[in-house]
Amino acid sequence: IGVLEADSPTGPWRDPIGKQLISRSTPGCSGSEIGWLFDPAVLVDDDGTGYLYFGGIGDTTDKPTDFIKNPKCGRVVKLADDMISLDGDPVTIDAPYMFEDSGINKIGDKYYYSYCTNWTNFSGRDADVPTANIAVMESDNPMTGFKFVGCVLKNPGTYFGASGNNHHCFAEFKGTWYAFYHTKKDTLALGTKGDYRTTYADVLNLGDNGNFTNADGSVADTKMTAAGVAAVGTVNPYNTIEAESFAIANRVGTIANSEASSNALWNGANYSLYNTEAGSYIGVANVDFGDDGASTVSMKLSDTSMTEYKECIAALNKKVTGKHTIYFVFEKTNILTDSWKFDK
Repeated sequence: IGVLEADSPTGPWRDPIGKQLISRSTPGCSGSEIGWLFDPAVLVDDDGTGYLYFGGIGDTTDKPTDFIKNPKCGRVVKLADDMISLDGDPVTIDAPYMFEDSGINKIGDKYYYSYCTNWTNFSGRDADVPTANIAVMESDNPMTGFKFVGCVLKNPGTYFGASGNNHHCFAEFKGTWYAFYHTKKDTLALGTKGDYRTTYADVLNLGDNGNFTNADGSVADTKMTAAGVAAVGTVNPYNTIEAESFAIANRVGTIANSEASSNALWNGANYSLYNTEAGSYIGVANVDFGDDGASTVSMKLSDTSMTEYKECIAALNKKVTGKHTIYFVFEKTNILTDSWKFDK
């Protein structure tokens, strides 16, 4: 596991130590002690202390069932104040049936370690720990004392008919907790070759008790949906919107450009949208034109030579008011779109 640092979340990134932060020479991390050193997750506690979680089961060929049940392949280590070195040795998290995919969250005054359960099925496997589900453990301490709660997020194949590795992230935003995960549903729908995965999001079910359990003692289960979550805000079309910001897309891609970004926080990073076929499109959801409405739209466009971008302005057939999902459809190929905005 490596570490990079930057002065901005968007970079530029640099390697501050020139070596691995976690390696096979790290205590408790040799090949005989833990299979995989990957899938890191970081928690910065309320007091500013950082903790790093990682691990994975490794090769299970000819491994006994006791090892499959308790591979002891989860690790947590306290980070030093500089966040690029360790403050002590890693500690084992005895996560039942662990496979990979460490996650960590603090909810209230409790710590919740989450991970993907392993794939090895056998007679006698605990029924409450199915294969490739997201499981949760709870503790009063960020490093020790984790107790198994249960599986809270089923494999995407349960809902979408395409089972595969189950990776996740739980995060709180504006007072609501969300579960982010990936699925091969779109790959199957499009007939794409290869194991491509698309990120989905649903509201995380913390249960009646707010700790992944319900009043009747059952484990709270988060349902996966194709519809996903409701919008928590709107897009202002009268601001300059970077074209690579979209909710829906078909047969488009992005490529770096040298144009000034509309967002100063991006440190000069900027991209253009390009289309590969006639009929390609993007959709932007929850765009709020207000009561006055928009009369024109302007787009900053170029061709694939990227020698010059020009602002192209078009009048709308009628004023657009209220909230809409809007689409930009490209009837010609080799168009590069840097940004767009509407005017009243």
